[in-house]
Amino acid sequence: MKKIILLLICLFTCLQANAKQLKFAQVTDTFYSSDKPHTAQILDWSVRSLNLKNPKFVVFMGNNIARSKEKDATEFLKTIKSLKMPYYVAFGNYDAHEVSGLKKEEFWSLVKKYNKNNSSKTGYYTFSPNRDILCIVLDGTVPFMQSNHGIFPEEELKWLDKTLSKNKNKKVMIFQHFPLIDPYENPQLSMLYKEKYQEVIDKHKNIISISSGHFQTSKITVDEKGIYHISSPALGKPNFIYDMVTIDYTKLPFSKVKINEIKVTPIELQ
Repeated sequence: MKKIILLLICLFTCLQANAKQLKFAQVTDTFYSSDKPHTAQILDWSVRSLNLKNPKFVVFMGNNIARSKEKDATEFLKTIKSLKMPYYVAFGNYDAHEVSGLKKEEFWSLVKKYNKNNSSKTGYYTFSPNRDILCIVLDGTVPFMQSNHGIFPEEELKWLDKTLSKNKNKKVMIFQHFPLIDPYENPQLSMLYKEKYQEVIDKHKNIISISSGHFQTSKITVDEKGIYHISSPALGKPNFIYDMVTIDYTKLPFSKVKINEIKVTPIELQ
């Protein structure tokens, strides 16, 4: 009995010694529009709020603008440039589509112009907030038209698989616009060919979380592998919320995710 107690104490002490924490923010579905002044106000309040909360980094997970127009993209990017911490941008289905808006290359060129952290050639890329964790940003948008259905092309999935394999000793967090596990049933919003993406995810054991927007609702689902699927609400729709996420983790295969929803109002900024 004494040996068991000593073993438990030792394990608890080791967990405490190895315990680490990462706090970051994820913002999605901002729907910034130069024709709607309240969207500029909400975005400005959000930037000021984030600067007060001071997370390690911020990820904007798509549908950053309401129309795929250069003016809206430029004004959105100029506003978030005031953030005092590193920030990263992902594509959403509203952001770039050739038929009636910006080409992906044009949108991404603007992103790189205003944000030195987004220097990759494509909309899928990696960044590292510390030596333990790798963050992967994915792009599941259709390039030619505005579509509610996300799809990850074979080339991107091969890159994801290779990236996860190269970083098997790091914990990985994935950010994307379209969820892998839907927070609620809606066939009109679901990702296409999910099984191909799921096959890649199932091959790897180092993924902590997959964060997404698109469904504009708050929900956390933990799958059978222990991966947290975090669905965040829309900043650009009432109640004007972004998520502050805290991950407690250790060097052992263990992690815990906590969400603090931040409602953006003038009162919150006082």
